[in-house]
Amino acid sequence: MKCDFVSEVIRLENAITAETEDEFRLQFKNVLKEARGFNGIVYVMRAGKEISRLCGSSDVIYVGRSINNLYDRYKSKLNSEVDYFRSIYKFVVSEYGQISFDIYVTVEPLRTESRFLHQYCLKHKELPPVNLENYKTSLL
Repeated sequence: MKCDFVSEVIRLENAITAETEDEFRLQFKNVLKEARGFNGIVYVMRAGKEISRLCGSSDVIYVGRSINNLYDRYKSKLNSEVDYFRSIYKFVVSEYGQISFDIYVTVEPLRTESRFLHQYCLKHKELPPVNLENYKTSLL
């Protein structure tokens, strides 16, 4: 994924390989701690293997943004992410391998996220799977 607003791309060392909720909670906290130093970001969650999409396949499962950092974005939402572990992340790990995180440092998080999602949709004719799930949930 590319955007003129991005000044740096970092692949976090910590990843999600959890099989249980407790493992997920610990691993997700480690990801958040590692990402603390990067503000004004877009983050891309990737599976270990590509997932079939409407058009082609991709390892991208989610594109998100934070004006601050990933830690601040999720520190109060850890329980809802555990809910996603039960319904989504556990399946992704078991079927497609670990979930890794790429951090894109940007001066325009909203515009960068929009461009990344637009690029994804142009290529695959749909949103990334977890973005799509969040979109459907927001409609309820």
